[in-house]
Amino acid sequence: MSNRYVIDDMVNAAYVNYSAKTFWDIGYQAGLRFEQSYYAGNITDQNKKFSYNYPSTSDDILKSLFPAIYFSKKLKKSQEVQLNFSRKIQRPNFFQLMPFVMFADKQNYRIGNPELKPEFKNIAEANYNKIFSKGSYLASGYFRYEEQPITDVAYPSPTDPTVLVNTSINGDNAIRYGFENTFKWTFFKNLDWTVNANAYYIYIKGKVVPTEPEVKTEGYAWNAKTTLSYKFPKNITLQVNGNYESPKILLLGVC
Repeated sequence: MSNRYVIDDMVNAAYVNYSAKTFWDIGYQAGLRFEQSYYAGNITDQNKKFSYNYPSTSDDILKSLFPAIYFSKKLKKSQEVQLNFSRKIQRPNFFQLMPFVMFADKQNYRIGNPELKPEFKNIAEANYNKIFSKGSYLASGYFRYEEQPITDVAYPSPTDPTVLVNTSINGDNAIRYGFENTFKWTFFKNLDWTVNANAYYIYIKGKVVPTEPEVKTEGYAWNAKTTLSYKFPKNITLQVNGNYESPKILLLGVC
């Protein structure tokens, strides 16, 4: 139940941006970000070490480059269309990395995975935005290709098959595409309502155990959330939130 986990985590970055307008008043912004990232973990009481370093060779230089370009065009009647292409990185969070057992009950617990590496997202988006007198509407269609995506898995404990172990691993790659809508409306001066709905398809593959065959999973999922916000005097705000998330598509199935 006890661990001593020492980590070194370092990210150095440099970036450049440029924006201008082209023909037909199409605005664009282009940028390039370079990141040198180093992570090392050491479970000192178990003599286990984990690390990654980007870039370490010329083969993984792309894991340090993050270009982006955004196009926008304003239309009549307070409308705008956008087309975006970008590459992003998402690093695992503290709880996903820490090798500590977090109990839910006797038959179910979660443990972090110190071997987790960042996931890389290659994103294409097309957006439409409309401004009304009392609100706005934003529609987005997107496509994402994800490299070594972070995904949750669950498996029986090797020491006790009645206990379910929950953790996170890196898959090989994933494809995700979907359609998202966000609508905001102001009923009167102090009352705002926002609703968001996102439906998507995901295909993911990878190995849960290195010695076992590759696993593939695919399917559709969706989520929705809404917020009702009222502003009282003296900077007091009351919010009522609601959200729903369909079963998730994970590497080992649906949960």
